[in-house]
Amino acid sequence: MKDENKKPKKLLFISKQIRDLNDIEQEFLQDLKDFINLKKDKCIISYLPKDLSSDSKIRPLVLSKEILIKIINKHGKIPINNLLINANDWDFVIQNVDKIKDKLNLIKTIPNSNNFLLIGAVKDNGFYILTHFETEVFQGNELKSLLGRGDLISKDTRPGSL
Repeated sequence: MKDENKKPKKLLFISKQIRDLNDIEQEFLQDLKDFINLKKDKCIISYLPKDLSSDSKIRPLVLSKEILIKIINKHGKIPINNLLINANDWDFVIQNVDKIKDKLNLIKTIPNSNNFLLIGAVKDNGFYILTHFETEVFQGNELKSLLGRGDLISKDTRPGSL
């Protein structure tokens, strides 16, 4: 008998790097490597522009050990270059996810794929804290559901903020 209520297994990360890191992403790379090797408790992986925060301030995006372990257990080894690309060069943002002020999803499309990378984050004590990082599939109801959970902003159409 099938268990129809069973959640689908989360996608493993793609291992192929989306593209080369740009200068900004390179600046975060060594700190992220040190963090993953447990030399640090937290790591800033990006600074989010002021138009994404309800108080119009530039805010750091922070990854904690607890979330790092959660992501690895759920999805496997983290492709750190793709994490940095997603955090610093996202294509779309869903703001106010589930009507929660300062909760957002950063979305990066994966070239030549039906998949995208997604970072979830929520503002806490002046920082955006990464809550999840995963690969999702662009398809039907899942995409519609995701897009309907907040205010969609394209990087190309948002007001200049930096």
